[in-house]
Amino acid sequence: MKRPLAYVIGIVAIGLAALTAARGTAPHEVAVVRGHLVSPPTGSSRWVGWIERDEKGCRLAAARRYARAPRTVLSAEFLSGLAISGDLAYVTRGKGSETELLRVDLNSGKTAHITSLPAPAAEMVVGEDRLCWREHRPAGLPGVPFVTAGAPVNVIRTCPAKGGKAAMVAQVSADTTLLGIADGSVYWVERHGIEGSPGAVTVIRRASLPGGKAETVLVEQRWRSVALADGALVWTTSSVEAAEPDQFSSVKRRPLDQGEVTTIGDWVAPRAAVLPSSRGLYVQDSYRLWRLGGRRCDQRALHEVPPAFSAGVIAAGEEYVVLGPSGHRRIAAIPLTTWGKLRRSLQP
Repeated sequence: MKRPLAYVIGIVAIGLAALTAARGTAPHEVAVVRGHLVSPPTGSSRWVGWIERDEKGCRLAAARRYARAPRTVLSAEFLSGLAISGDLAYVTRGKGSETELLRVDLNSGKTAHITSLPAPAAEMVVGEDRLCWREHRPAGLPGVPFVTAGAPVNVIRTCPAKGGKAAMVAQVSADTTLLGIADGSVYWVERHGIEGSPGAVTVIRRASLPGGKAETVLVEQRWRSVALADGALVWTTSSVEAAEPDQFSSVKRRPLDQGEVTTIGDWVAPRAAVLPSSRGLYVQDSYRLWRLGGRRCDQRALHEVPPAFSAGVIAAGEEYVVLGPSGHRRIAAIPLTTWGKLRRSLQP
């Protein structure tokens, strides 16, 4: 009796392994975007969410880890600037000329007012006790009187996560992306010049919160991908090994305390993107997703990038990607763990 049982168990195990290999590693469609994405997928170790807009207005959609489909958590005339931490989402809601910053419980959908804003947030980051957001002004407007009229500007502001008055952090007249909050400071990237041109520059800056003076942390030639991960800055730069360094990129890491710069990856595509998460550090080029460890020998490919790929984020134990052309976009999830692949392979 024992031998036939062992055969059955073996056959079942082989079948599950084959099913996992066939379906578990493929992109699993989570949602079809209604209209267009206002904020692309972002998330925590438990949730992923995004904001989409159609002719009826905006909605905040969120899905729990390994969920089959998202649910609408919040609907409004206008939503923007999404950040997720744990089970909480932070978003700005606009109605007419009024804009407010909200905290949303993703489990219950309950909202709490944090503060009023002069303009909607284009993006947002959250720390242990503070929020920071970026307001994009297409031209000098009332409320930013120090900017020359007609010049675009990005305004970075902050307030306590529990609520309170907003304070100015910095104003930047360049392409700007927030990185995150760490050690009491907010970090952001400024990209100057035209992408691909020899004179393009990537500048990483920071300012202590709530309103310290902005300072330059790092300058890299050309536009580079930068991330804040595990108490360090991680960025792409010219390859340290290739004979033609501009044809490939290295991935470098430096602790926030200005410690030693180390190379943790090499031979990746010039426009590869660094994707941090609670599970580790990843790099995505136009062909595949790579997992990076503390040493370069830990670099390994996880899966091929799906066709029509346009964006990616690591959240809730999976990689969430945006697929398809504008107007027909889909949100798909790709599991990164064996357990996640098995669960996805068994879902319809």
